[in-house]
Amino acid sequence: MKFFGFEITRPRPHTALHPDFKTLTEFAFKIKGVSYYGFKNAQDMPPRRFETMNQFIKEVDMRIDAKDILEDLELIKKAADKGLLSSIIGIVNGLEYRVDQYIETDTFYRLFSCAYFTLEEDLSDYDYDVNDEKIKLFKSEPPGDFFFMTPIRKYLPQTDISSKDFLNFSKLTKRNKLNAEKIRSDVMKKVSETGSESGGP
Repeated sequence: MKFFGFEITRPRPHTALHPDFKTLTEFAFKIKGVSYYGFKNAQDMPPRRFETMNQFIKEVDMRIDAKDILEDLELIKKAADKGLLSSIIGIVNGLEYRVDQYIETDTFYRLFSCAYFTLEEDLSDYDYDVNDEKIKLFKSEPPGDFFFMTPIRKYLPQTDISSKDFLNFSKLTKRNKLNAEKIRSDVMKKVSETGSESGGP
């Protein structure tokens, strides 16, 4: 492309093939014909992606993602404004049950979507739309197969977990998320139907 007679070239996208990253990344695994790569050293990630990955590591440790925590805290505030103590207790109990899980598989899937990427993916940041599709592909694999691939096992809390255990962890994660959604839905309904403590609408 020319601009005022000068040849202008578009910046190369910051993929794993970019000169800045090509020697820093390596093949990790393949799923359904799609190859995924990772950084040899996570600290070589671009700053914004590295910051996002650290956030996901915290969510793995907490067994719950930050978005869910913020939604529950906001709902607790609304329930408190309406004096709905039993609803607040229900939300808190649900949170406690989730963070007491040994492994919450969805937080791991999110972490791996940041740690591993295709050759076409822009590595300068973390694109949620792109990575939501990647997570769907990850989840299309049986949990016992996916989590036991060599580069992924290093993130697991211990090495003597069986593939059957991971199937159970995956089922428990799904059940707990459905339960959390039901609690939120029930509380939101009560909040909308209940007047404020001062008697207002």
